[in-house]
Amino acid sequence: MRHNDPYLHDLLRDERSFHSKRRTRVVVGVVGVVLTIGAFVQFAGGEEPAPTTSEVEATVREAQRSLSASLLAAQQPIEVIEAPGFAELAAEAGVPDETEEAPERWVEGTETSLRGSIKPNESVFASLKQRGLSNTSIHAVVSATSKEFNFRKSRPGDIWSVEVAADGAITSFRYETSPEDVWETSRDASGTYACEKVEVPLETRLVETSGQIDDNMWASMETAGLASSTILEYLAAFDQVVDFGEQVQPGDRFALVYEQVWLEGRKLRNGRVVAALFESPNETWRAYWNPTRKGYYDAEGASMERQFLRRPVAGAARFTSPFGMRFHPVLKRKKMHNGVDYAAPRGTPVFAAASGTIVQAGRKGAAGISVTIRHDSGYESLYGHLAHLAVGVKRGKKVSKRDVIGAIGSTGRSTGPHLHFAVKRGGRFVDPLKVAARPEPSLRGSNLREFKEQVSGPMRARLDQIMQKMEPRQIRFFFGSPAEN
Repeated sequence: MRHNDPYLHDLLRDERSFHSKRRTRVVVGVVGVVLTIGAFVQFAGGEEPAPTTSEVEATVREAQRSLSASLLAAQQPIEVIEAPGFAELAAEAGVPDETEEAPERWVEGTETSLRGSIKPNESVFASLKQRGLSNTSIHAVVSATSKEFNFRKSRPGDIWSVEVAADGAITSFRYETSPEDVWETSRDASGTYACEKVEVPLETRLVETSGQIDDNMWASMETAGLASSTILEYLAAFDQVVDFGEQVQPGDRFALVYEQVWLEGRKLRNGRVVAALFESPNETWRAYWNPTRKGYYDAEGASMERQFLRRPVAGAARFTSPFGMRFHPVLKRKKMHNGVDYAAPRGTPVFAAASGTIVQAGRKGAAGISVTIRHDSGYESLYGHLAHLAVGVKRGKKVSKRDVIGAIGSTGRSTGPHLHFAVKRGGRFVDPLKVAARPEPSLRGSNLREFKEQVSGPMRARLDQIMQKMEPRQIRFFFGSPAEN
């Protein structure tokens, strides 16, 4: 039986040491119980026929399989998915590594401060126990902390620190998943533990960046000093109204205002893009983040979002094949193309085009490794030829728009790395680009007035100032081969 309390389960698992003789005795005991119950049912039921020998043997085999699975699970280490945690963030922010300065183990009869980090495939319980702390003291503090923090979200690199009394009791426990996500658990005079999330004094600064596109938009934005996460968010803001795979030309310009999060004089990370501008020779687009509606809108309150993402791929993927009849590149004959294709480098992240529930994930015929998501209003979307699925993507999982579900690949019936993106409505395939053209509702009334006064008005003026500081558009012309210029 699996306990609902994962930390009690961890405690029991660490204490178990099953040997082959004990397994044999337990199996024999289970067989005896099954046979006894069968005999009792036969005696008490009177009219019920006695179970046959084959039925008894099948029941025994099932009991043995269940018992073996339980024993195996009790001996397995907790699987921890590796992901960037506190250690990586702290290194980027310049926080010194102090994990080796504390004493290695608690010594009986002494008050001690211990500090450590979670290793790959290591539980919090195991990490603490390696320092000489008792099962009882660990379980008490971890159980109290779990009321505020779900330890199933622990990752390698998370930092912990404890204060230990002379009798081995933990008097305080601190757990950090990042510099800004910290939980502290302390014990009062009565021995009761209480946990709370620490209010970290974060500072948010607004930063401006602008630049001009040369031959590659992504490279030009990186040259301007933007991090990949900020570039992705900028592209996402315009994803539904600008075709970055086809419309971008050398000489186009960009500008944005985005957040930086700081802690005690150190930059932790980049935050939200709050205002963005993209300028081509014929048109200028602006997008503003609405913190109330959690989306991007233009200056007049019209949503930049559409019902579905038109291009559910990170970066400037290239549109290669439309919806409709075409000559199939593999089958070498005309065939209905029930979706659209986007070419991009292998490994490029693929997003959920809209919120919904995954109804299929894995290999599926000619689509190769694929994902199917069911949405509201009778829609389903399919993502084919993936290289692999994202961590945690499986049937029954709920996803939100722009959640990463996999990566570009060429599995199944494919001639090269690309995404096959298809949409069904009522069981029939429809053109994804027509579905993606339907906008989300616009702001109205007091919501629109507040948005203009507090967001789009001030931020439009700021974007205009940034553009005025830039040099005039400079378009580079190439003649001959690149080597000759």
